[in-house]
Amino acid sequence: MKVAISYISTSKAKENLENEVPGWSFKELLLQTQQKWEMLLSKIQIDKNASTEKKKIFYTALYHTMLMPVDKTDENSHWKSECRIMMTSMQYGIPTDHPIH
Repeated sequence: MKVAISYISTSKAKENLENEVPGWSFKELLLQTQQKWEMLLSKIQIDKNASTEKKKIFYTALYHTMLMPVDKTDENSHWKSECRIMMTSMQYGIPTDHPIH
């Protein structure tokens, strides 16, 4: 099964579905993805003295960063990220609850 999303419309999601990884093979894509993850994750070095609790916190945070990795700015030039809203608000002295990421 192949899934696509769009923050603009269902027709844009369909276009994304057709354009991203065309002619894909699940097994081939899985192997390529596993190899990429192994290459990236192998760069991480955990301090041998780190407590189990600190390791849990780190790996949980790392996991959460990858739950739904989506570039919301890619297809919509009008998208305003939370960081951009916060920075603009700070420039004009407007208090805001938006966090800077």
